[in-house]
Amino acid sequence: MRLGTPAFTATGWEGRFYLPDLPSRDYLSYCAWHIDTVEEKDTFHRSRSPGTVRGWYEKTPKGFVFAANVLEKITHEKVLADADSQFMEFLAIMDA
Repeated sequence: MRLGTPAFTATGWEGRFYLPDLPSRDYLSYCAWHIDTVEEKDTFHRSRSPGTVRGWYEKTPKGFVFAANVLEKITHEKVLADADSQFMEFLAIMDA
């Protein structure tokens, strides 16, 4: 079993979960010390760059799991039909 959260940034978490003076650029690293998985919901609306994904990896310990939502364009607009190349591109980026 894994304990996770639906995001590593959320309005209202400052001072409740995150330290009040913690810069938002450090939220993921801080979060990764307390839980071992996070859902990346922003990937539903737009692709992330390989550099961004590598940055997430570098800020988290070995074994940390990202549950990335597949792009809305693939799952809802195309309903998985004729989306093989886009899906493979999504996987290649997230594999970083």
